[in-house]
Amino acid sequence: MLRARRETPRKPQPVGLGRVAWVVAVGVIAGSPLASCAAQRPHLSQSRPSLLEPAQSDSEFVSPAEWHYHPPEQGRMRAERKLADGRVLFAGDRGERWIRDKAGLKAAPRLAPETLISILPHAEEGWLFVGASGTTYEAASPLGEFTRVVEPLEALIQVSASGSALAGIRKDGKLVVTRFSDPGGSADWQPVKVQGGSAADRFVGVELIDQKRGYALSAPERLWKTEDAGRTWRPLRLPRFGAYKLEPDGRDVIVRGVVDDRVLASDRLAPFTGKGSRAKINLDGLPPRGPDAEALTSERAILLGDRYYELTSANSRAKNWELVVGKLASPLVVRKTSVPRSCKAAKITGFGKRLLVACTPRPGDTSHPIDFYESADSGKKWNQLEVSAVGRIHQLRLALGAKGAVLVTGLCPERAERRGCRPEGVYYLGEKEEEDAGTPETAFVPASTPSLKGNALALGFSVDGTRAYVAGVRAKSSVFSVYISKDGGRSFRPEEIEGLGDDSADFSAPWRRPTSRALRVSASGAAPDGSIGFVVEREPDTKLVVTDEAGRLLSMASVPAVGVAVGIVGGRALAVAPRSGEAWETQDAGGEWHGLGPLPAPVCGNSGGCVGNVACGALGCVVGGVLTRLGWGVDERTELPVLAARHDERRREVRIRTPLVCTVGEGAWRKLDGLDAPPDAAMAAYGKAAWFGLSVDADTSQVEFLTAQAGARQHIDRETLLGPAKAADQVAFHYSVQVEGATALRYALPKPGATIKDVEVAWHNLEDDKSLKGRIPDVGPYRPGDYVSLGGKSAQRASPDLVSVASGGIFVRLHRLLRDNQTTYFLDGKSVKELPGLRWPAVRLGGSIDTEYVRVKGQPIPLGIVGDGMALIAALSGGDFQSSTLGLAEPHRYGLGLSRRLTYVDGQATFQLSYVDAGGKSSQTLLFPISPALDATPTLAPSQAQLGATPGRCDSDQLKQTPRIVSPFSPGTRHPILVNSPSDPQVLLMSGSAVLHGTAKEPCLAAIDAGAVSTGANPSPSETALILLDDLEHAWLFRRELVETEQPSLVRPPSRFGIRGADAGPIEYRSMSCSFDPNAPLPPEVYAQPGTRVSR
Repeated sequence: MLRARRETPRKPQPVGLGRVAWVVAVGVIAGSPLASCAAQRPHLSQSRPSLLEPAQSDSEFVSPAEWHYHPPEQGRMRAERKLADGRVLFAGDRGERWIRDKAGLKAAPRLAPETLISILPHAEEGWLFVGASGTTYEAASPLGEFTRVVEPLEALIQVSASGSALAGIRKDGKLVVTRFSDPGGSADWQPVKVQGGSAADRFVGVELIDQKRGYALSAPERLWKTEDAGRTWRPLRLPRFGAYKLEPDGRDVIVRGVVDDRVLASDRLAPFTGKGSRAKINLDGLPPRGPDAEALTSERAILLGDRYYELTSANSRAKNWELVVGKLASPLVVRKTSVPRSCKAAKITGFGKRLLVACTPRPGDTSHPIDFYESADSGKKWNQLEVSAVGRIHQLRLALGAKGAVLVTGLCPERAERRGCRPEGVYYLGEKEEEDAGTPETAFVPASTPSLKGNALALGFSVDGTRAYVAGVRAKSSVFSVYISKDGGRSFRPEEIEGLGDDSADFSAPWRRPTSRALRVSASGAAPDGSIGFVVEREPDTKLVVTDEAGRLLSMASVPAVGVAVGIVGGRALAVAPRSGEAWETQDAGGEWHGLGPLPAPVCGNSGGCVGNVACGALGCVVGGVLTRLGWGVDERTELPVLAARHDERRREVRIRTPLVCTVGEGAWRKLDGLDAPPDAAMAAYGKAAWFGLSVDADTSQVEFLTAQAGARQHIDRETLLGPAKAADQVAFHYSVQVEGATALRYALPKPGATIKDVEVAWHNLEDDKSLKGRIPDVGPYRPGDYVSLGGKSAQRASPDLVSVASGGIFVRLHRLLRDNQTTYFLDGKSVKELPGLRWPAVRLGGSIDTEYVRVKGQPIPLGIVGDGMALIAALSGGDFQSSTLGLAEPHRYGLGLSRRLTYVDGQATFQLSYVDAGGKSSQTLLFPISPALDATPTLAPSQAQLGATPGRCDSDQLKQTPRIVSPFSPGTRHPILVNSPSDPQVLLMSGSAVLHGTAKEPCLAAIDAGAVSTGANPSPSETALILLDDLEHAWLFRRELVETEQPSLVRPPSRFGIRGADAGPIEYRSMSCSFDPNAPLPPEVYAQPGTRVSR
């Protein structure tokens, strides 16, 4: 989809900076300042007419204006093509296009909004550039404006090109391919044929290396090859090593891995040495240097007509500062100066061929001696002025005029101390007689600036250098004023600009305290027609103020948007919004702002603090350090193409599953003392248990394993893992709920310098349906972090590094800070086996791994888990490691979330990966049986996305013969649950995770958990629920009891118990009877919950 942009000129309302309302006529400000003292600022219903005709100039500028792109260095080039005239066209990163010829490099002014990966001739003389997203950009000439932009109908994650052939990866992870043979330049992306592929394969990389051959990478890890330009692909039988990304390398491909990299060449993998097989496409040298707006606004550079001069000390090998010189939009050259590098800060000004530099060896806020250097031949030769001055370089401003006139502000008065003095006033370079000798000497003489407060905010000369201007605030009235001099800056006459007051208070209500906001002039410039423009700022407002050559106000106007950077010269100005890249131009002092659309290149990149400086002269403007706009005006006939938004991805619709209506049974709430939190789906429907958990008494370190029994007589069975300690204050203990059950351990606190001995370990494994205990005789000396205090409780909290239930036993590592670099103990209830410590290899993608132990066929396997489960690393005997990529390294690019957990299939430890599609379309669960080789083929498992609106319950065969899967909810899979009680307000819950069995094609639901949602009728619910599908008549409702306290709560509002405080008490439960009801009336809060909307 394409749409053309037609900019509508913006006519801003003339809102004043101060509290005084005003209306402007040419040279006249009407209305009394007192008229608005007690009233709100007026809002004008109609925009005022332009006060100025478009500024006239006797300098010939280009119209319409032309953009020029001049980055300090070019991006990496991805494609090149030799033109018929021998020149070479390049395209690459940042959307850059370049042409190289004998004269050097020339850049296209307009950048594509993405990396360009291919260049194709199009139509008779046109060109087609292909972006990394598959979007095509059409231009009539190699560096011309884009005249047509076409994006793929479906979003692509990556695109690779070779000649006219392109291969891409869609957001669903599928490969597609196209060829640009259509004269219209459109791409018809078609699915490819993947031999031996499966529903689990999601492609993560593709690279075409010539017109026929190419490689691709998928997750789970497999490498693929094409020999017909991407139309068909077959798998390569290559070992896994944790590959997650492909990068082109000439005719080969670099395969990035989680631990190391390989080179894929001739269908074989070889170690990557860090050196590519072929040099990347090279532009042969740096691009021509261009002007820098930051240097201009900080006065290290100056525009004189069409000439640009910039002082730089970037060359560390140069003895002195250097001068960068050249015409706007032309290559700049570097000249030497006599300004020594001992000067740490410098500023420059000029007139005609004469240049003046001020510098100091001590930059900063304090005053220091200032040295001056001048050149009479555009910077070819320099000499130091024999004049002494003290000032602050950051406040210093310079200006040169005709007949050698020099103006300076930011200097201290002559009789002030040399250091620490306060600059004030304006000075001209003249002669004064010494009191003793009576002979004249060159010096900075105070100019006559009646009632000027402090330093000048801006100063300069007219284009012909005969009139000087100073902008500042008058001390008498605190009003912004423009001072004009006709005698080379010796004496000035002020013109006050009413409505711009330095100390004016902006009242919107009489009770607000007045605030003083200092004025600042961020830009100024005189135009050839005599008008002088100022950009005047005082937070939060910015105004364009334009006066005539006598300093009389011609116009005051607003800028087109908040936070823009503005450059001005006379009545012409350019405004840029640095972050969005939007730009505007005015040629009538802000009467009308014409939108220029987005800048042809970004000026801020990813910098959060970018201010996007803009500086303008009579012949054009400089934006940031990368763009020059030569000339003024726009071509109204030019309409740039704009990408249409992807409406198909942004349109969403409500989708929920069949509601459940539950009725709370008779009887009171029953307490579950010692339970930390209500059970959820991860703890539900495991074997014979409706749910399981741990009950803990922190005072005595007693730990009990709870298993809930369903049915009409709901009850909780308790099994003691650790009994109460005889001296609880002398022990440290730890407990945890795990995938297959629960654990507890305890040991006596060691004396200083002693070892930790007789560690008591207990666990219940629901997979084996066994409870076992064991003891570790000695785990070595105590180390900091082994246990922490539980505050007011008697027992201490042990902090082991690893406690993991496994098939046939449990793995334990006691010292948290030692991580894997310590002995791991395996207990099976009869004996203790010691396993040596490990040093895992360094990994990418976060730099750290989570470690785990599993048992396969009776053998322990140490596992390293990378990221959210995108890869596994298995430690092998002999110190070797095996890596394998299972999931996506960047799932968010596919619109997916990724989660992991361990489960069991036929008693074997299995790694589970769950993808949740944010759009609700392609959620998926994969199971990876764990083996030392990590090469098992994954199988698809059920996820909530495959369930129906009213899911079916699992039969006994499904419960016994298929794996237990805990699946998170995905958009469109949540059930509203309405809980009704005779004595309490209705509670709304929304389903969350679920326990599933069956297969991906025939899933079934064993249990779901749910959490309460705040509604108007029940704003502070705390209930949760577990609903087992094979016992809907006896579902579980939980809440945390609020216990009444004697003292009022200082951190909570009064509770339902009255004015007294309420603390969180034990978990309580009740039984409820539930049924699916598709016609149940639902409160509106249902549709505001996460997961209730899906992409159409």
